[in-house]
Amino acid sequence: MSAYIEGSPFDYLHEIYNAIVPNLQDALSSTVLAASLASLSLHTGSTKIMIYARSHYIKALTQTNAALASPKTATLDSSLVAVLMLGFYEAIAFTGRRSPASWTTHTLGAVELIRLRGTEQLKTTLGQRIFLQTCNNIRSSCIQQGVAVPEEFQQLYEQARPFLNPNTPLVRLGPLADKVASIKGKLRRILPVQSLPGLVQEALQQQDIARNLESMLPDGWRYQVTPPHMAPPSAYQGLAHQYPAHRVARHWNILRITQLFLNEVVWGVAEFVITARKQGMPEISHCKDLDAEALQAAASINRAQLANDILASVPQFLDKKGEAFTPAARFMIWPLTVVVEIVSIPEPARQYAKKCLYEIASQARVPQALQAAKAVDSGSSTNWMHLYQLG
Repeated sequence: MSAYIEGSPFDYLHEIYNAIVPNLQDALSSTVLAASLASLSLHTGSTKIMIYARSHYIKALTQTNAALASPKTATLDSSLVAVLMLGFYEAIAFTGRRSPASWTTHTLGAVELIRLRGTEQLKTTLGQRIFLQTCNNIRSSCIQQGVAVPEEFQQLYEQARPFLNPNTPLVRLGPLADKVASIKGKLRRILPVQSLPGLVQEALQQQDIARNLESMLPDGWRYQVTPPHMAPPSAYQGLAHQYPAHRVARHWNILRITQLFLNEVVWGVAEFVITARKQGMPEISHCKDLDAEALQAAASINRAQLANDILASVPQFLDKKGEAFTPAARFMIWPLTVVVEIVSIPEPARQYAKKCLYEIASQARVPQALQAAKAVDSGSSTNWMHLYQLG
């Protein structure tokens, strides 16, 4: 399972797994075994091993529910990690496009757990990491579903804030993710024309925040631009960035797809205003101060640069020969899917991103990549994508 742990939020698992008291390990050991066997099944192409993994998953569900039902074990680190690992198993053992209800249920259960655990959970480094991982899942789920982050969660997070290091990249990212979820929620409704200037202002402000978060990343998280003549032959137009670790590349891409979303909000409003002015719609007078053409021009430049930077991170997820994708490439599925879905991105970039999705599916044996490629090919929704591909 080490190939799947690399670059994932579970990179702490090796160091804490053997430290947990043996008689409290049942639920966690079963979830780890289920996920490990599912990983091995994909690697070997063995359906028999996946059936075996499924049996351990069912056992893990029973044991986890028992652990959560006991006041003595419900608030333990091992119980929360077991809940998170159940979701990780489902990401690995993915069987096709479906409603994200199952892993959303695990996430909502995790919200209740962090409430029960209180601030005691934040007095250890491990407790803080698990808390932040859970918060990231909750926010990713809200963004995926296009709904605002629940007020209950925001209150829990505010209570925890004094215990968290404000310089941690994931802590800094939290408020931005909350804002993005809120904006996506607004876009699901029919907005009055008079609200559009405020929406543009909000999107531009959050874009600036995202850029500032990039500039605030630690020096050890900076990437190096590989000279074109040294880039792998498969690199897009000779573009290749070298990152210190997969998780660092993953974080950069989260910031990039966040900016792409906000960028498309600005571009879309500008497009509406330009069209409405041509048609002489009287209500567009509420947007008289919007320089729609300038907004679109800037958005087009931003879009191309962000897409190129995402594609330049692809070589990070190739093997040492630079020829085939590794299992960690599953964290490229969401960024690549976003690139393909934005029709205004140059066609060569979109085709390259789609090609990478098919290659991740075949070379790294990640079935979600194949389903994502098929979904964007057919114009279908991708809101079924699993949380552990979202961030």
